[in-house]
Order: sequence, then structure tokens, then C-alpha cells
Amino acid sequence: MENEKIGFIKRLGIGLVRPKEYNKLAKQTVGNTIFTFFVVTIVQVTVIVALLLYVFSIVGNLADQYMGKLPDFTITKNGITTNLTEPIIVEDEGQISLFIFDASTSLNNMSTTYSDKILPAVDYVLVGTDGIKIQSASGSQLYNFDSKTIGDGEISKSDIINFIGQFLQKTLIIAIAITLLIFLFIGKIIGGIIFAVFGLIIANMQQKKIGFKELFNISMYAGTLTALMFLLGGFIFTASPVWCFAQLVIICIYVYLAIKNYSIVDNDIKVKIK
Repeated sequence: MENEKIGFIKRLGIGLVRPKEYNKLAKQTVGNTIFTFFVVTIVQVTVIVALLLYVFSIVGNLADQYMGKLPDFTITKNGITTNLTEPIIVEDEGQISLFIFDASTSLNNMSTTYSDKILPAVDYVLVGTDGIKIQSASGSQLYNFDSKTIGDGEISKSDIINFIGQFLQKTLIIAIAITLLIFLFIGKIIGGIIFAVFGLIIANMQQKKIGFKELFNISMYAGTLTALMFLLGGFIFTASPVWCFAQLVIICIYVYLAIKNYSIVDNDIKVKIK
């Protein structure tokens, strides 16, 4: 029996919504399956990196807009020190609504002192004696820096500008992209092996003789839907136990349906394996 050649998009289409037709995918080569999900992993990493670039661009724009307006300062474990005697308050500029630099009080005190300005703000950046806080429009904290975390060293204004401009948007992004690519891809391979073992148990219970290669292919394509959900925003909740459990359930259901409907195709005649 010759393996039916199936195009890349069609393979993903079957993997996404047609587990009962997985017998077509099961007969593909392992190399073909691995290549398919390597490409899927690249797309996932691209989406994540794009979002990170957006977040980092906000931080970078903040540096360009406001760092030049600030006096020279130094951050040590004891807090932020500067010769500035009056707070700097900038409202409704650029991508944020409020920016406050006050080297005479802590972040907690700033939340009270400047509450009349902070509460109506869409986004805001606070710089106090003990750190920096950046709040996004969605209400989530983009960045929260505590000066105590730097240990015995010190950070100057120029250090921050260089870090944001060179490291944050270049070196860090590349490192994150490579790490994610390796982590997600290896995770898919390991998951495929684990669910292939699960499929072997199901196949034995149903008295079906299915090779481990076929079960591996089935298990890999059973993760197509969860990969799509990841792209649509599920990666935000990947650390959630509920999300992890949902992925397991979806993949198990797909593997079960695929094995239940698994058949041999010979001369265009399907013979159900009993």
C-alpha cells in the first residue's frame, strides 16, 4: 500500500477538525510530520515575538520620550538618588497618559499623593525612590522594578538608555525566540511520544494492531487544535492548570477518535480493523 501524499495545508486541516480521517495522516512519514510541526512551532514563536516586540517598543518609546527630560540619576539598592528637587509630571503625551518622576517619595506613597492624576489615567509610568512601575491600558503591569533587586551594584540613567535601546529589543528578543523555538518544538515531540503510548493502550483495548510510528503521527496531529488555540491567545494561560488540563482532554479525545476510526486503505477499499 502506497502512502497518500497530502499537502501541508490539507494535513493541518485534517489534524484540526477531522480526527476520524487521521488514518491518512498516520501513514505519512515521521519526517513529514516532524517538519509540519516544526513549521507550526515557528509560527507560534513568531506570534509571541511579535507581541513581545510590541511591548518592548512601548518601553523603548518611553525611554526616547522621557529619559531625555530627566536629570541624571543613579539607582542603588537604597533607592534612586538625584539632584532633582521638584517632581516631574507629564500628562497626555505619546503612548501613555501620565508620567511622574518623584525622587522624594516611594511608589506606594506616590499612588496616594498623585491619586487624582493616576486614577483617571489610561496608562502611566511612576518613578519613585524605591523603583519604577509601568501600568498598561488593560490594567496589567508591564513592568515593576524594585531597586533592592540590583544588589551592591548601581544603575545610571545612561545605563538604562543603553539597555533599552540595545539589549531589550535585540539581544533579549533573539534569545527568547531561540529558547521558545527549542522548548516548544521539543515539547511537541515529547508530547507526541507520550500520547502515542496512550494511543497504544487504547489500540490494545480495542484490539487494533497499529504501529508506534502511526500512533506517533496521530498523537502529533491531535495537538493541531491546541496549537491553534495557542495562537489565538491561549499562550497567555499556558501556566494555568485549567488550560493545561483542557489541552490534555482535547488531545486525548482526538487520539481516541482517530484510533476508533482507524482503518487500512487498500485499493480504495476501507477495511475496519477489528
